[in-house]
Order: sequence, then C-alpha cells, then structure tokens
Amino acid sequence: MLKTNLGVFIATIILILFNFLSIYKFGLKYFDETNCIVVFLLFVVFLYNKCYLNFKLLLAFVLALFANISLIYYENIVFSFLVNIFKLLFYVVLMWHVIPLQRNVKITRLDWLSYIFVSFLGFGIIKLLIDSIEQNLEAGLSLLFYIHGLCLMIVLIIAFRYNSTDFKGAKYFAFLLALFLFSDIFSSFGYYLGYDNLSYLERFFYTMGLCFTIIYSKKYIAKSVSEKGRVI
Repeated sequence: MLKTNLGVFIATIILILFNFLSIYKFGLKYFDETNCIVVFLLFVVFLYNKCYLNFKLLLAFVLALFANISLIYYENIVFSFLVNIFKLLFYVVLMWHVIPLQRNVKITRLDWLSYIFVSFLGFGIIKLLIDSIEQNLEAGLSLLFYIHGLCLMIVLIIAFRYNSTDFKGAKYFAFLLALFLFSDIFSSFGYYLGYDNLSYLERFFYTMGLCFTIIYSKKYIAKSVSEKGRVI
C-alpha cells in the first residue's frame, strides 16, 4: 500500500493524528521527540519507495531528519544554530536539485511580473515575521533567519518557474515548498511568541510537506527512468 500515493497520504494522516494526540495529551513535553519519530517513519517510507535513487532528494530528506533531531536540544545555543543551518541547507539542496531542470524554460514578461510580486510578498512576510520575534531571538539568529527566509523565497520563485516545464509532477514541488513555508511561519510564531496551539498547525504543514516530498520524489524518479533510462 505504501507504494501508492494514496498509501503515502494515508500513512501521513495517521502520523499527523499521532502527533496531534501527543500534543493534546502531553502538551509540548514530548513534542520534539514525537516529531523525530514521525519524520523517521516518513524517511522509512521514502526509502521503501526507492526515492534514495536521487542523491539530492535523499540528502534533502536526511537534512530534514537532522534538523528535527537537533530540535530536541534547541535550548542549547549550538543546536539552535544547527537547526537553522540544517533547514537552510535543506532549501539549498532543493534549489540544487531543481535549477538544472529548467534550462529550456523561456521567461515571459508575465513571469517576470509574477517573480517580482512573489519577491515583494515574500520579503514582506519575512520582515513581518522577524520583526515580531526578533526580541526573543538569540544573538546571531536574526541573520540566519533572514538568510533562511531569502533562500525560501528564492526556491519558491524557482518552483513557480519549474511549473512552466512539461513535467506535471512539478506542481508537487510547489506544494511541498508552500507547506514548509507555512510550517516555518507557524513554528516561529508558536515558539518565540509562546502560542503553543500553533504547534498543531506547524506539525500538520510540516508533515504534509514531507508527504509531498515523497510523492514528488516518486514522480520525478519515474519520469527520469522513463525518459533517460536512469535517475538523474
């Protein structure tokens, strides 16, 4: 069943409910540990579907796993930096994966206007978010947050451009990035402003982001094999 998209989706919903139950029963006491279990189990699903055949997508998922493990020790300044570095590298690897796939995409004026709109919108969201939580950030983390936000904004623009290719699976790449964007927003507001109830939304969007990462990886690998006879 886990070989199908529906099976991956059902497994993800079960893991989300498991996460919600843990938050409801224990609050945030075991929040990070539960997250690690969920991410690890989805990583097993990722491997089961042979998504490891693409090194870049495998590396991205491993970085997501490392980020969640580091979250257990987030109160330690070293690990708080590591979490943000792993998240940053996650987006960098996704850019590394997708940029070479757009060599033949022609950019129209409408595309340029869309990129500019997304850029201004993204910068506004990043500025609003950081201004809201900056007083609670450790020294040096503000810069990492800006870099993190900039990378996410760039990769969203790249995902928008990726949708202009003839690969129908590109929309799943856009979905997973949008889900991670919402997860990052709710995570930051929830942790730094003390809105614990946002942890439900943060986990929902993050876990669904991993779900779409698996689905996208499957579709991309299948396309590569069918067109090139190998995974690229």
